[in-house]
Amino acid sequence: MKKIIFFILVFFILVGVFILSNKYIYQEKQSDVEVVDNTYVSGNILDVNLEQVVFDGPIIITLKTNEGDFADIEVPSMGINLCAAKDNISDPFALRVGDMIEVSGRRNELGVIIPCEFDSHYLRVFGN
Repeated sequence: MKKIIFFILVFFILVGVFILSNKYIYQEKQSDVEVVDNTYVSGNILDVNLEQVVFDGPIIITLKTNEGDFADIEVPSMGINLCAAKDNISDPFALRVGDMIEVSGRRNELGVIIPCEFDSHYLRVFGN
């Protein structure tokens, strides 16, 4: 009986360490690039790149805005549960080329929009 309790306790400690370290690593990855400003864009999806998901990287969505510009949006794949706006982000795996979306997020120094920092951020599909 003592062995079972010991293994259960060790299991919960390991799970706790994993969750805390995963959150720390995710926050460190997000802080590598300086945030420039908050932004809003809408338009049609030109590409949904899932290649980096295999390595816990972001889903990269290329958007042609209603103004005719292009924007890249990065949505975390594995860290989506750590995202402050997780309830406001449409399922990125269901997005298709041609879908019309609107996004509110932070634009970093590379021009990439990340709709995850605040609970007021979002990624919404409103047509295709």
